[in-house]
Amino acid sequence: MQHPSLTGVLRRYLPRGRAAAVVVAPCEHLRHGRSTLSLSDPPPRESEVIYRGERRKLTHEDWERLGFEPGEAVELAGRTYPRLPGVSVAVLSADGAGPLEHYPFHSPAGFEWGYEGSGPADLARCLLLHYHAVTPTRRGHFYPPAPGELPVSYQAFKREVIARLPQHEAWTLTRHQITEWIEARS
Repeated sequence: MQHPSLTGVLRRYLPRGRAAAVVVAPCEHLRHGRSTLSLSDPPPRESEVIYRGERRKLTHEDWERLGFEPGEAVELAGRTYPRLPGVSVAVLSADGAGPLEHYPFHSPAGFEWGYEGSGPADLARCLLLHYHAVTPTRRGHFYPPAPGELPVSYQAFKREVIARLPQHEAWTLTRHQITEWIEARS
């Protein structure tokens, strides 16, 4: 049975009957009743885990970390660079909030979403690693997948869910929605 709040999402983002339809949920469908969710919000119910991805404009501190001089960093922060957003993915649970751990394999540059590429592959894998409470083994600078590391294909999750998230908008996935996607594939 589909969650009633996903009806509009089914029509907007996915072809009829796709298993991934149970996962994609725009922010307005959060139980919090508003379109944004921050780390200062009250924690979700004990069993609920919320994954939240968003983009933000790079600050002068971000530009300095990238190696620019302070004066250049201030100037760059005042400009708009739509292809250089600050990307963050947070995990909110009854235990607290923090960033989703990135275990680079496909994309050393970090997470992305809204298309099928290396950043979305790493996001899909890291979401499923967190969901299944798996910590991969580091080999050099990367964390290659081990045989049987995950009981489901993170590449399928990337194609059916992560690639369909709105690329330039914030998004939210819940542990329950990921469970529904996994069960729909079983």
